[in-house]
Amino acid sequence: MSNFEPNLIIASSAVIVLYVGALRLAFRFQEKSHDLPINLALMLVGTCVGWLAGILVTPYEGQETQFSKYAAGLGLFVSGYLVSKVDAAIVHVLKPEVLFTPIIGFRVLLTIGSIALALVLASSIRFYSHTCVQSVNKASEVVEDKIKSECKRVVLILDKSA
Repeated sequence: MSNFEPNLIIASSAVIVLYVGALRLAFRFQEKSHDLPINLALMLVGTCVGWLAGILVTPYEGQETQFSKYAAGLGLFVSGYLVSKVDAAIVHVLKPEVLFTPIIGFRVLLTIGSIALALVLASSIRFYSHTCVQSVNKASEVVEDKIKSECKRVVLILDKSA
């Protein structure tokens, strides 16, 4: 077991526990019958956005320039097109008389929390699993070099005895 795996296990476990708590709250926090599907949809959208953000902030070696192009394009899309289309909804939701109602406040926190949890999970998985793979690759190179040197030594011994 690599020395990086406990960090991944701890991060993943914490995120899963928090997700289960958020999911329980999403089921319990309903004023009307249509509130549950909306809560779950916002949680799903937040998770998808957070996962994408987690992938973008943890590129593997050689992907930095490619990911910076993706991030720039995504930033343009969000800041330009998407914000212009949902601007009226954002302004309405952020009014204090709307935002501080229990259901809207809960949904905003649920969405932000889902984004944050997915970002932590995706970036942890990408960072720690990539680090583990690098450690395994380095270890296999060391083992391969040792095997080659031992084979050469055996060949030399056999050549001397022949």
